[in-house]
Amino acid sequence: MLGTSITVTGPHFVRLLLHEYQTQASRAQAKAKAAGKPSERGVVYLGHIPYGFFEDQMKGFFSQFGTITRLRLARSKRTGNSKHYAFIEFETAEVRVLG
Repeated sequence: MLGTSITVTGPHFVRLLLHEYQTQASRAQAKAKAAGKPSERGVVYLGHIPYGFFEDQMKGFFSQFGTITRLRLARSKRTGNSKHYAFIEFETAEVRVLG
């Protein structure tokens, strides 16, 4: 678990908390091992995401750091609104250490 956070300024303040999401990473490693190609994916947790910063904007912003393999913005089952946190999985583990 990384204890690093980054603050991005702009029209909104987005606090990025870097955190390795163990469950998804271990599943990806097991799947890659079974396929015969060992590769570790880098997962970044984003917290305190402001309203209006949705999947398309996140993908556009974070694609500058590397290839995004999966992006999941948590949403309410009842309303479909954002829960203001997300997980972004990058192709390589080195990308997850942004700062």
